[in-house]
Amino acid sequence: LKYAIATLLRLEHAIEIREEFAEAYNNLGNALREQRRASEALPYYQKAIAYREKYGDAYYNAGLSFLSVGNVLGARECFYQAISFGTESDYQLGTYLHTKMQLCEWDDYRPMLSRIIAGTLNGEKVCVPFEAHALIADEAILQKSAEIYAKQYVSQGCAAFVAAKPSDQGSDKIRIGYISADFGDHP
Repeated sequence: LKYAIATLLRLEHAIEIREEFAEAYNNLGNALREQRRASEALPYYQKAIAYREKYGDAYYNAGLSFLSVGNVLGARECFYQAISFGTESDYQLGTYLHTKMQLCEWDDYRPMLSRIIAGTLNGEKVCVPFEAHALIADEAILQKSAEIYAKQYVSQGCAAFVAAKPSDQGSDKIRIGYISADFGDHP
């Protein structure tokens, strides 16, 4: 907790020095959202966007905060803005399509799903596996999505994913568990 407070203070200080520092507003919003203070984070994303109009990451992060507070329509609009600039960051496209699916908006479903499938097959970070399961039925593509997602943690030297061998009781299922780095209680 003391590191989180220190981070907030440093970011606020950076904003005091340079008020138009869009990245600091975005990062301050991220720090608040990570502390489960998503509604408090939203004004900081709006400030970041005000200072840098086509700031896709700030739109995307605002969308994640809107999802956290249950505003799926607000989230969808932010995700749309984030991808409309053509500078998509990791997993934005899948999150946008998954959010549209929650709202039963099917207008561009097939072309976007094709982009997600093609991106996944090319090894791109276009859709997290949890959202991919709601969008894609092909097991090979789902496996590729999971491998891409897990690889980023393995390459960072993080033991976020642990796979166990099938049990000796005749089951051929692989059990996968998630280990939280902060040992916190996660929803």
